[in-house]
Amino acid sequence: MSTAATSRNAGGRVNLESLQVGRAFAAQYVVLCHAPLLMSEHLGVQMWNPILAAGHSGVEFFFVLSGFIMFVVHGRDIGQPERARRFMSKRIIRIYPLFWVLFSIFLLGQIITGRIDPHLDGPMAYLRAYTLAPFATDPPMRVAWTLSHELLFYLLLSVCILAGGIGIALMGAWWLACLAALAYASIDQMSVAFPQSFLLSPYNLLFLLGIAATFIHTTISTSQAAILLITGLAGFMLTIAHDATLPEKTLRPIYYGLASAAIVAGLAGLERRTGIGFPRWLVFLGDASYSTYLAHSIAMIACAMILTAGHLQLGAVATVSLLIVAGTVGGMITHLLIERPLLRFIHHKRQQPPPLTTNDATVIVSPSASQPEDRI
Repeated sequence: MSTAATSRNAGGRVNLESLQVGRAFAAQYVVLCHAPLLMSEHLGVQMWNPILAAGHSGVEFFFVLSGFIMFVVHGRDIGQPERARRFMSKRIIRIYPLFWVLFSIFLLGQIITGRIDPHLDGPMAYLRAYTLAPFATDPPMRVAWTLSHELLFYLLLSVCILAGGIGIALMGAWWLACLAALAYASIDQMSVAFPQSFLLSPYNLLFLLGIAATFIHTTISTSQAAILLITGLAGFMLTIAHDATLPEKTLRPIYYGLASAAIVAGLAGLERRTGIGFPRWLVFLGDASYSTYLAHSIAMIACAMILTAGHLQLGAVATVSLLIVAGTVGGMITHLLIERPLLRFIHHKRQQPPPLTTNDATVIVSPSASQPEDRI
């Protein structure tokens, strides 16, 4: 167990390892969701499990956690324009370099197998994919759609840092527009056209729920935090139970988002007040969550190709289990051998100390460590 899960530095801020654990859960649940899908696509083996199928909800949890972390770390930067450049440079460094490396590996694999995504039909399409500009449908590397939403949120948050009240008003107007689009789509059961479907997606509201959780977790008592955590877990499981029947583009992400916000606020509030610890391996999985999220599909596809080449037929349960292990291990290896050295190299070139971890989920570090915005 961690011996310093909740510690205070000289400035009185708190190190919340529970957020790392939340990232570990979210990334691993996405891995569980994608394993049966990739098994079917690349091996022709069918398996459906409602709990695994609901693993997409790890994305909703990620978005709520991102809103929570960004506001905890950068809430005080709002209205401080001199901090905007540093904020965006840190976000760009954390998002793009690893994505570029893994997307290039992904493209190389498609070229070798002759299965190039039809969306990549020209130079502009490649530019769009590498810059994480949104696509009307799934991007060539499917998991990248979430990064487009993250970047939109970061852009608006940078405006808040630059312009203070004007930025806050713009952010508020954006979320009100997202709510209006959600109400319109829910009442009329009509899809919103692209690019409005991206700009006004209900997924954007999950960042707001994360920000709301930052205010809640510092004001609740230990017993209230425990009740909130239990309520959030129950709500999350209840949503999983009804996942297949909920409207995918409207209410489903909101239900998961509300439950996730309760879990994050309750868990963070509980850790602040009780100092609960977490196993180091679980915190490490949180550190590796971004690598796992980006690399797990590549690792699973590689594993499927090996099984095909070796004419190995293991059965549905054994095969999906093997793919889950491959995705998880692939993410950890990517974190250790690519992500960490890459960030260390970039920070060295920028003549800044490298982060001790590569994740924003630990919201404060000791005075000798890097600033929390060095993490994602």
